[in-house]
Amino acid sequence: MNKEENKNYLNKFLQRPFKNKYKVTGFTVIPNQVFFDDRLGRSELMIFWVLTLHLFRGKKYVFPSVRTIQKEARISRPTVIKGLKNLELCGYLSIEKIAGKTSHYYLKVSI
Repeated sequence: MNKEENKNYLNKFLQRPFKNKYKVTGFTVIPNQVFFDDRLGRSELMIFWVLTLHLFRGKKYVFPSVRTIQKEARISRPTVIKGLKNLELCGYLSIEKIAGKTSHYYLKVSI
């Protein structure tokens, strides 16, 4: 694929209707404090990253389902659950469980 074909493909790809535009535009950041914490593994970093993707202006919490986190982080459900607990133990996350609804995750790190 030459440069012109690649450019056309990229433009066509970006013009597709996406349900969630954040998946193709913008960016997210993992704070250095979290990134360089030796207590966290790759799974926890991916989970934290996914949670920051769902943090929208004006919200103090995020509420993706475990299934959404699993899908976007590309890790198994037990790994997501274990990772969320570890992030909470390390003080980067507070989890509010709501019966019959998706949990609310409060990020305790400035982004």
